[in-house]
Amino acid sequence: MAATIKDVCRVTGLSQGTVSKYLNNKPVSQKNCEKIRAAIEELGYQVNSIARGLRTNSAHTIGILIPDMGNILSTAIIETVESMLTMQQYSSIICFHHSDPSLELEKLEFLMSRQVDGLIIMPSEKSQRDGFERLVETSHRGLPIIIFNAIIPGLNCDTVMIDNYQATYTAVKQAFSAGHHNIGLVVASPDTQPTLERIKGYEQAYLDEGLTINKNYIQVCKTPGKTASYNACLDFFLRYKKVTAVIATGYRTVLGCKKAIDDMLLKENRNILLIGFDCGDIADILSPKISYVHFPSKVVAKNIVMLLMKRINEEAASEPCHLNIPTTYVANDKILEE
Repeated sequence: MAATIKDVCRVTGLSQGTVSKYLNNKPVSQKNCEKIRAAIEELGYQVNSIARGLRTNSAHTIGILIPDMGNILSTAIIETVESMLTMQQYSSIICFHHSDPSLELEKLEFLMSRQVDGLIIMPSEKSQRDGFERLVETSHRGLPIIIFNAIIPGLNCDTVMIDNYQATYTAVKQAFSAGHHNIGLVVASPDTQPTLERIKGYEQAYLDEGLTINKNYIQVCKTPGKTASYNACLDFFLRYKKVTAVIATGYRTVLGCKKAIDDMLLKENRNILLIGFDCGDIADILSPKISYVHFPSKVVAKNIVMLLMKRINEEAASEPCHLNIPTTYVANDKILEE
C-alpha cells in the first residue's frame, strides 16, 4: 500500500499541518524539513498532485505551447525552462501546434482543461499577425501568460523577446567591415514582429553606412523551413549577381541558404559570405566555418521563469513587463574576408 501523509506524520512525530506546509512550499523550520525529507525518502511517499491541486486550487503545472521541437532555439529554451520549473517544484505539459492555428487553439483548450497555473507560448505566425482571441480571453481571467519572441495583437501580457533589431544590425555591420556592400537578408514569417525588427535593423545599418537600400535584397519566405529558404535564396542569387554576402535569420534558414550557396559555388564558382542566426552547434563543422549571431537561450529561459513565478506569486496584478534580451556576435575571421 502506498504511503500517505499520515505515515509521514507518524514517522516524523510532526502534525499534519506542519507536513502539509512543507509539501506546499510554505515556511517550515530547517530541523523539521530534514525530518520530513528523511521520512519521505524512507517511506517512498509521493505527493498526489491532482488531490493537492483540488485542495489548493493549484496544479503546480505550467503549460508550454510551441511550434515543434525542430526549432533549435525553442528546444534549447524549453529544456532549460523545464529544468528551472522542476527546481521550483512545478511540472510542465509541453504541446506542439506545428504552426497550425486550429491545432494551436485545440492545444490551448487542452492545457486550460488541465488547470495549469501559467502558460509559456511561442505562437503561430497567423496568431502573431491576426491575433488569438481565445488567448486574450484567457489573459483577462488572470492566468499568467509569457509570450516568447512574438507580439500578439490585443494581448497585453509579459513578453520576452530576442533583440532582433540589434542582432541583424550587428550582422550587417560586420559584413560591411569585411568589405561587403551588397548584402542579402533572408527572413521567414512575414509581418511578424521578429521579422519586422530584423528588416528594420538591416535597413538602419545601411542608412548608418550612407548606402542605398536595395529592397530586392530582402527575401521574405512565406513559410519557415530549409526548403523554402533554399528556393528563395537560390532564386535570389541567380537574379542579383552583385550580392556577395547573405544573412540567414534562423537555424533552418541557415541550412537552406548554405545549400544554395554551395550550389552557386558549383554552378558559377561564386563565393558568397554566409552569416547565420543561432547556429552555433553547426557553425564550426560547416565548410567554410561561418560567423553567427548567438541567442542566449539560458538567459532567455531564466527570464521567462522569473517573470512567470513573479506573476503566479503576486497578490495584485501589475503592468506587463517586456524584456528584450541582447545577442552576441561570434566571428570566424577566416570567412570574414571577401
